[in-house]
Amino acid sequence: MGIAKTSLSVPLATLVAPTLNKPSINLWRRFKQTGQLQDLEEAIELDREALALRPPDHSDRSDSLSHLALQDLEEAVELDREALSLRPPGRSDHSRSLNNLAVDLSSRYEQTRQLQDLGEAIELHREALSVRPPGHSGWSTSLNNLGLDLRSRFVQTGHLEDAIEYHREVVGMSPVGSSRYMSCLAGLSRALLARFQAISREDDLNEAFHLFTTATESRFTGVQQLSTAQSNQLEQLATSQSHLVPDASERTPRFTTAWDEQWKQQRILSDEWNDIVGRIRQIDGYSDFLQPVPFGRLKHAAAEGPVIIVNVSSHQSDALILRDATSEPTLVPLAASLYEGVDELSEQLGQARGRSENTLAVVMHDILSALWKLVAQPVVDQLRILGVAEGSRIWWCPTGKLCSLPLHAAHPLITGQRGLPDLFISSYTPTLSSLISARENLPATHSGYPKLLTVGRPDDSLRWVDVELGGINDLGDFVDTVVEDQATPHAVLENLQSHPWAHIACHGHLDDDQPFRSSFKLYGGSRLTVMDILQSRLPNAEFAFLSACHSAAGDYVHTPDEVLHLAAALQFCGFRSVVGTLWGMADDDGPVFSREFYKYMFRHGDPSKMDFKDSAMALRSGIIALRKAKVPPHRWAAFVHIGA
Repeated sequence: MGIAKTSLSVPLATLVAPTLNKPSINLWRRFKQTGQLQDLEEAIELDREALALRPPDHSDRSDSLSHLALQDLEEAVELDREALSLRPPGRSDHSRSLNNLAVDLSSRYEQTRQLQDLGEAIELHREALSVRPPGHSGWSTSLNNLGLDLRSRFVQTGHLEDAIEYHREVVGMSPVGSSRYMSCLAGLSRALLARFQAISREDDLNEAFHLFTTATESRFTGVQQLSTAQSNQLEQLATSQSHLVPDASERTPRFTTAWDEQWKQQRILSDEWNDIVGRIRQIDGYSDFLQPVPFGRLKHAAAEGPVIIVNVSSHQSDALILRDATSEPTLVPLAASLYEGVDELSEQLGQARGRSENTLAVVMHDILSALWKLVAQPVVDQLRILGVAEGSRIWWCPTGKLCSLPLHAAHPLITGQRGLPDLFISSYTPTLSSLISARENLPATHSGYPKLLTVGRPDDSLRWVDVELGGINDLGDFVDTVVEDQATPHAVLENLQSHPWAHIACHGHLDDDQPFRSSFKLYGGSRLTVMDILQSRLPNAEFAFLSACHSAAGDYVHTPDEVLHLAAALQFCGFRSVVGTLWGMADDDGPVFSREFYKYMFRHGDPSKMDFKDSAMALRSGIIALRKAKVPPHRWAAFVHIGA
């Protein structure tokens, strides 16, 4: 009897309730894996038994309430409310109860579509954030949850303020310069553009323009100035973060070890990223590394002609025109069908390549007319309203898969009507800063004349290289050639130091994951990477002609939303103007085009008067020659100009 009395002196809840929680959690986890309702029902029953053993004044009652809340969504909200009431402000687990209640309200909204639940969830997430400052283990989770719910309310109501707040919140949790940061900036820019269209608030347009260009700039700005080690560190961290950051379409699961570990690792990587960026900014001359470029400076990109940024998005698409260095941006709304249209056109072009000439000709005709209708015509109409004279140079800054389409060659469907090539001289620029840089610090005069280096690796798939380079070599003794076994990465880099101009005729390779690892295939299969050129610090680089397959765009079917092509990458290596091709040219076109191109560049007969800024007009001269020879559009539309 003594023993029995001693056992009964211990509270029954202390002995029994803990033994019920663990099997309940295991049953619930098994239900999530198998979907067996019997496991769920048994888990609920065990949690109810544990709860019954823990009265309202029990210190562990809130734990039982939280466990039971996981089992039944309808009952979960009330149980979470009770748990929250038992975890007042000041307790370490108060913010967790705020988050749990908010998540269950959001889950109930997904089932019932009652906006009241979603609104309360948003307020609870805000309250949780007020006690979870940056650095708190739950800060990223709460911020992510708030962003998701704000986005959900925007989708349901179309309320732009929610979309703007969502993107501002998520920008705050992203390391500056990371892929997530750039994506969030672009999303915020689109939301601001939508609000501008709704209420015409000028500040929204200016901020949207600045944010969108900053998002684009961040992909490239500063990388060309770093050491190889610093560049590698940032590239590796960016790749790691892109895999770790959860997809914004997925809700945050609670009490999930994998999720907590994922965010823990994300915070570690973010700290590493910020530490590296911080150390770089302490170096003399690098204080602005990955800092947003001031809006006033970005406007100087239009100092020599209009710049058109084309934003393609599933939410909305539009063009932003910067008329000159003193004007405010002009918004040109584009067709809602542009986003899907660009996908379809890109796929059509990818499928048509490799087929018969007639098939490609028909497909290209349709693509150019679609690009005219969807993008070029509304922009041309606005350029005329802005008073831009025909024959002027204009610069396109496209985004996404539009980068791989021949926008510069857009043409009306009706034969005889003039298209974009007949109206303006089109160039491209990957960012506004790169265009500004291409025009800065120009030497007043050349010491003598610019020397031209030709690089070639003829093979069975590039049969025209010998003829093409032979024609260029005949221009004069200012041309030097590196071909065959001489065309090694070391030899090319060494010669580029003393040759401001380069003509490269070989295959190109794009690395979408690490763009600066993209490369040119040289002798013996060796590769000259963009990073190699970047790190060589070419002091006098001015002009490059890339007569290489896929030198200016990637695979049409698998092109990522933000492709960095080889031609654009070379501009970041210091080349002020670059000519490239969107796809492999026809065997006969390379020699003809290059002959007409350099004929224009050398039109004065004096090498000292050759100017890289003439390259856009020289490209137009080459295209005119091909068009006069009745060369079909799918062949001459391949050639593009990038830069100053």
